[in-house]
Amino acid sequence: MSITASRRDPWEVWIRYVDGLPWSDGKTKNDQTYKAFLRAGKLGITPLAAYDEVSRRVIGSGGKLVVRDIERNQKRAYGYVNAPAVVGVATALQENKPKPPTYSPAALTRLAFAGPELTWEEVAARSPIDPAGVIASAFLDAVFRPGEHAIIVQHRTDPGRAYEVGSGKEWVNGLKSEEGVFFLSNPTNGMFKENTDGKLSLRSESNLTDFRHIVIESDKADDLLWLRAMAQVPLPAVAIYSSGGRSIHFLLRCDATDKKQFLEALDVIKPGLVRHGADPAAMTAVRLTRLPTAWRGDREQKLLFLDPAGNPTPLNDRKRRSL
Repeated sequence: MSITASRRDPWEVWIRYVDGLPWSDGKTKNDQTYKAFLRAGKLGITPLAAYDEVSRRVIGSGGKLVVRDIERNQKRAYGYVNAPAVVGVATALQENKPKPPTYSPAALTRLAFAGPELTWEEVAARSPIDPAGVIASAFLDAVFRPGEHAIIVQHRTDPGRAYEVGSGKEWVNGLKSEEGVFFLSNPTNGMFKENTDGKLSLRSESNLTDFRHIVIESDKADDLLWLRAMAQVPLPAVAIYSSGGRSIHFLLRCDATDKKQFLEALDVIKPGLVRHGADPAAMTAVRLTRLPTAWRGDREQKLLFLDPAGNPTPLNDRKRRSL
């Protein structure tokens, strides 16, 4: 009697191979995706199934999913092993995805005029902490935790300087530059670390110790119209402040434990906020935002609201502080 050896499932064989690839290396994962597709073609994995799995691996490892690169690597790999030609798999999938949200001035206007008029003074009156008495070091001590580091930047190419939260160091107070003064929205380790470009940095994603905040701002909408609309939304606002120009920034509490949770939280709030004027490019974990009470030329980056607890009660529903 002969015993026929059972053949292993090609998908299982391929997944084990894919599990062993160094997905943590590289930003766009080109080497990994090509090798994964090459093995998939040899094993007879369908192009669509292979694309879905490889895309999931790229995103799950924090990589950047570049459609043209994925498609090129799949065509090249499948062609090398004479597997059936793959034409536009990635492009077709992209076209079938929901379209990203876009700004609707009409939607913003409708939401804004559904509530009462709002001035900067009215926003400040609803702040649990009087913003008029807050200096930069006190602001940073309020929105971050003792021992964390906030990175302060005085121009776009400035590598930054670490302020230790709770230290009360005076150097951070009264800063001024023509471009304005910024801080990184999330806390860091305060040390120079090598980033994905191989350069030492104080303010790259590898420096982050928490994914606590999301920044929303609008350069498209009138500042008071934007404020009036956002005042009706249950946003967990830790702070609201001006850019020293025509935009208003909201620092929102997210409290994600990692990047995956951060992106999941962003997926929930992003469409509605973008439709009403929020800049989608600003909603990243590594984000420079204006440092309140610092100066942009001769204009103050004014602190309008401060609530370290990040209470999500809409601004319009808050009681005015006793003045």
